[in-house]
Amino acid sequence: MGSLSTAVSTATSSLAPLLKVAEASTDSDQKLATSVGGSGGAPSGMIATDGNANTGEGAGNYADFDAIASVGGRDSLATGFFAKTDEGVTGGSAFGSWSQVTGNNGTAIGYSSLAGKEATALGYRNQASGDQSTAVGYNNVVSGANSGAVGSGNSVAANNTYVMGNNITVDANSSNSVVLGNGSVASGPNTVSVGAAGAERRITNVAAGEVSATSTDAINGSQLFASNQELRFDLNALRNDTNAGIASAAAIGTLPQAINPGKVALAIGSGLRSGEVGLAFGVSYRTEDDRGTVQGRIATDRGATTASLGLGIEF
Repeated sequence: MGSLSTAVSTATSSLAPLLKVAEASTDSDQKLATSVGGSGGAPSGMIATDGNANTGEGAGNYADFDAIASVGGRDSLATGFFAKTDEGVTGGSAFGSWSQVTGNNGTAIGYSSLAGKEATALGYRNQASGDQSTAVGYNNVVSGANSGAVGSGNSVAANNTYVMGNNITVDANSSNSVVLGNGSVASGPNTVSVGAAGAERRITNVAAGEVSATSTDAINGSQLFASNQELRFDLNALRNDTNAGIASAAAIGTLPQAINPGKVALAIGSGLRSGEVGLAFGVSYRTEDDRGTVQGRIATDRGATTASLGLGIEF
């Protein structure tokens, strides 16, 4: 029994420098402050672990890891080498070495990540400083509000803009946009971009859009092909009809007319243009006093008929 008592006493003495629990009952809230480690310090209602972890004023804060993780406001958490939530930030969560939260309810996860107000940064060196922004992947910078980036090396300064890909840069003038694909470019606000000049991309598997006077749907390739076929047919028919009409006019122009008084002349003629043929028939009469001529002509081409009637008097 003497040996057991000695061992317990020795263990207790060894742990004393590493464990310090202080109860503070200076007010009615009975707040509890706990620090674990040789130089940890925690105001009431906060927990600090490992030698140099620190917590700021407030309740429900927690800082943890090997060196100087710190929280600066209520209901916040920081864990990692020099991880921190800024002074006055509430509800912030910083996980990973050098991670930082600068705004309320922000979450920064990953080495040297940074999150602003109600923003989320997930991954190595991601920065989501814009309010309600998101940065996921590697080394993305999102400073626009309500914007996001997924990928690597992206920079988004515009508000309400999302990008997915790598090495995409969107300036502040291209708000309300969506940019997809490596190196794609947003050319202005309210746009959707899937490429850049010289690096265009196709959009595939697009359903047929509605074609109407009020439609704003996208039209796919098959719809455009069908409309081109219809237009091509119409243009071919128009060309053939035009050529046939000119051929008929030429045929009418060849018809001779009566030249002798009191005589009737019957005539037939034809015309040709670009493979289209026109036929014309005519009848004419020269008055007996040799002062007037009456004539009628008719031509046909491609099922169409053209007719004319004329009267001429000499003075």
